[in-house]
Amino acid sequence: MKFFSTIIFLFFFEFANAQVPGMPLVINPLFRKFNLTVSTSTSTTANFTLHVATNSSKPILECGVVYSYNNNATTSNNVGKWVAATNFDGINVLTTTITNSFLYAPYYATPYVILSTGTFYGNSIQFTPNWATETINGKVWAAANLGASVIATAASTNSNMFGFYYQWGRGSDGHQLSSSTTTSTIATSSIPGNSNFITNISGVYYFDWMTVQNLTLWQGVDGQNNPCPSGYRLPSATELKSAYSTLKIPNNGYRRAQDGALVATNWGYLWTSDYRTNSKNGYSYYRADEYEKDNSVVGSDNANGFPIRCIQN
Repeated sequence: MKFFSTIIFLFFFEFANAQVPGMPLVINPLFRKFNLTVSTSTSTTANFTLHVATNSSKPILECGVVYSYNNNATTSNNVGKWVAATNFDGINVLTTTITNSFLYAPYYATPYVILSTGTFYGNSIQFTPNWATETINGKVWAAANLGASVIATAASTNSNMFGFYYQWGRGSDGHQLSSSTTTSTIATSSIPGNSNFITNISGVYYFDWMTVQNLTLWQGVDGQNNPCPSGYRLPSATELKSAYSTLKIPNNGYRRAQDGALVATNWGYLWTSDYRTNSKNGYSYYRADEYEKDNSVVGSDNANGFPIRCIQN
């Protein structure tokens, strides 16, 4: 098992330039700037250091960090929240160690501060505390499906190995959770702006979750909406096929485009980054089926939800 050891992400930003969800950019003299450092040294811990400075006698009501495997965490919607301090002014250097059973997925830590005028957020910092890998044919693969809590074994029916179910080309906006709610409203852009699993029962747009198919999503190192950690991407169909005999794929099934239902199967599915020009369905997935080893990369409606196994760039 290989872990990122003492990976430090440091991000400095002026509070005056912080983007506030649902609010315009503001300049607030009560809060000059703050610095967030995130480091990881084990598979179950993350270390946060928040340096907060004010230049007013009026107190900060609360400050801290929220974190989630989706890059849209708030103080009321997150995996975890650290309240660093309440009702203070001046300068504080605040530290904590978060111990959590982190999934095999990138997490995002977002600093926040609550003033009498509202809640303000800084930019998110990605960290990956729990990331086991294996090397196959000279390429480094994740040892677990993205979002799983257990390292994969072949043909297992342990749902802890299944991970998230992504619609092809979408980012980590919350739709990938197997419990996410559904909507039949088709997105008009590659960033839907919600966490719903988008169903498509009519077949329009080739059972896509958006009105115009975008072939650049998930394509290569710089593919848009890449849900893998920094330095990782989705594999090509060729890469998946070449690693099949060693790569362990559980029987994770898929999430159906028509209604968002989870469908159990006796084999596993994994998305690839490829577009199949000979199929109106377009996007290809890998079916880990003993009887289809030689022809297991086929096209699929990209409104279906399949798991992902990341590969290093």
